[in-house]
Order: sequence, then structure tokens, then C-alpha cells
Amino acid sequence: LESIARRQMSLQGDELEKRMRDVNDMFVEARELIADALDSQGTKYFQEDLDDAQDMVKSCLDSYEKVLEELDEEKKGEIQRSMGMKMRQLKDELGQIINSLTHDEDLPQSNRKD
Repeated sequence: LESIARRQMSLQGDELEKRMRDVNDMFVEARELIADALDSQGTKYFQEDLDDAQDMVKSCLDSYEKVLEELDEEKKGEIQRSMGMKMRQLKDELGQIINSLTHDEDLPQSNRKD
């Protein structure tokens, strides 16, 4: 019964495209904020930049998960294959910064090409 209800509320077409565009936009913004945090390491702006990056990564991942919850299994698998690596990349990049702070290691350099 739950799977029938799930299929009936499944995102489709234009709405799915719009939601995935929003997730992609948040992904780009989160990557930029992570790069900002890396660039500001050792300055008074670092903590604010890190907070901004954490907030955007969380928003992006939450939005992605919310989209997945509203998809049937076939479409969910398709989206996970196309977007899953990007979402893991966000978690990993942010995790690398957090981990380096807790272990007093040097942060990686931003690989932004300005």
C-alpha cells in the first residue's frame, strides 16, 4: 500500500527538473563556499566562511534527500547514479576541512581557478 501511495506522489517532468536544478545550484554554491573557507584559512573570516559552507552543504544534501524520498524506485536509482557522487563529494570536502581542524592538520588548498 505504501509503494502505491509513493508512486502516486512521485515527482515527474517539469517539477522534478526544477527541483534537480535547485539541488545543482545549491551544489555549485556549496562548492564555492567550501573554496571560500579554504581560501580564508588563518584569517578572521574563516569561521564565518566555514559556517556558511556547512549551512549550504546541509541545505543541498537535505534537498537532495527530499527529492529522493518523492521518487519511485526506478527514478530514484537514476538520480542516485547521476547525482550521488556529487553529494558524496560535498560531504567529503567539508569533512576534510572539519577533520583537519580537529586533528590540527594543514587544510588542503582551494583548487579554485579564479
